[in-house]
Amino acid sequence: MDHRSITSSRAPAPVSNCEATAPYGSPQIARTRARVSGFLSRLVAAVIMGLLILALSGLLHTAAAAATIGRGASLLWATWSVAIVITCVIAFNAPTGRIAWGRLCIVGGLLSAALLVADLLAAQAGEPRFDEFVDQAAWLDPVRPVGAALGAAYLFGALGIAALLVAVVLFAISYGLLRPSKGLRRRASQTPST
Repeated sequence: MDHRSITSSRAPAPVSNCEATAPYGSPQIARTRARVSGFLSRLVAAVIMGLLILALSGLLHTAAAAATIGRGASLLWATWSVAIVITCVIAFNAPTGRIAWGRLCIVGGLLSAALLVADLLAAQAGEPRFDEFVDQAAWLDPVRPVGAALGAAYLFGALGIAALLVAVVLFAISYGLLRPSKGLRRRASQTPST
């Protein structure tokens, strides 16, 4: 007897019920893995970009409160609540993790751009308490108010530049994530128009 006849005459090994319904590498397991992977990607996007969006919305709220001369300073928790809801809705309604990351980068970029505008408005408006402090401290040390004003200008300028850089980086990342791949663009250009 040769080797082939011995192996072919054996009965197949018994298979458990679990293996019979979904063998390893089956389409059902692949779909389940893809769903879990997509959910985890969207969850990580929601957590990481959610923290960035919370920070940006807090800074935006603070700059907007300074621009409106202190009105609305007690609404920070409402701002954060809206940011959390928007982040979760965008992240978990996206069909893929890549789209969730791209859309959340757009939201972060928009918040950064709004922070830049609010920072410029706050720098122009000035805070009345700061002006009162400058007037009261002028008789003690005439150089101190100038230093305080320059410090405030540097702070607003640095915050504005940082907001601009964050907005540019987030918009560039979102463009890279949301643009169609080369294969899709090639197929779209080859499709005859009707």
